[in-house]
Amino acid sequence: MIIPLLSEYVEKQSKGINPHDRRSLRLLIKTIAVELLLTENMEFPQWSRHRGLMYSSASLLGVCDESVLTEKSYLSLTGQLTESLEFSWKDIEDVNMLTSTKLALPVWKKENVSARFDGENSCV
Repeated sequence: MIIPLLSEYVEKQSKGINPHDRRSLRLLIKTIAVELLLTENMEFPQWSRHRGLMYSSASLLGVCDESVLTEKSYLSLTGQLTESLEFSWKDIEDVNMLTSTKLALPVWKKENVSARFDGENSCV
């Protein structure tokens, strides 16, 4: 019952993200984090898209190096980020700490990853 409300909020906010409105960015990140924790072990069609949006929104906060967050956003949006969430319920209270200590952890990979995104081949 709450998941559709969270998803609707995320979809509405994602249409017009203002990088200068830090309060709204933090709320969006926290909302997505809650949504992902609630849907972690169930079928959720927006999982990869919303996870990617969380990383890209976190990169806009500027509390850490955004290159890792950008890479994780790309990997999530292209369905290649298969690791479980790097945060838990206790981590979502402070979004700056969540971003800098959990979300910004690098993804370990053996080689460059290529994928098809928006009809184009891409490589990270």
